[in-house]
Amino acid sequence: MTTKGSHNDTYASTCHRMFFKNLVAGKDPKECPDNDGKNVDTIDALAVTVPIVISYHGSDRDTRNKKVLEAIRVLRNVKTVSKFAIEYSDILVDVLNGKDLR
Repeated sequence: MTTKGSHNDTYASTCHRMFFKNLVAGKDPKECPDNDGKNVDTIDALAVTVPIVISYHGSDRDTRNKKVLEAIRVLRNVKTVSKFAIEYSDILVDVLNGKDLR
């Protein structure tokens, strides 16, 4: 994404824009996750949960949810979404395992 002309996507979520702004400003990549106080702590963070849950749905709950939180925090300095991501992860695993949620 940092190579000129190699990335033609017209949209980048808030967390990506903030991460790259910090990176260009010279911050260490581990210090680049940020939070705007609204967009980063919402659905933007929960969307990344799905592929992680699919990858780790056969793992124990603690391992899976640790990976979910790691994936979210790569680009986001989250404050409030963690507990919701864990609940979402657990629900997705129940669905993948055929549990009737009614």
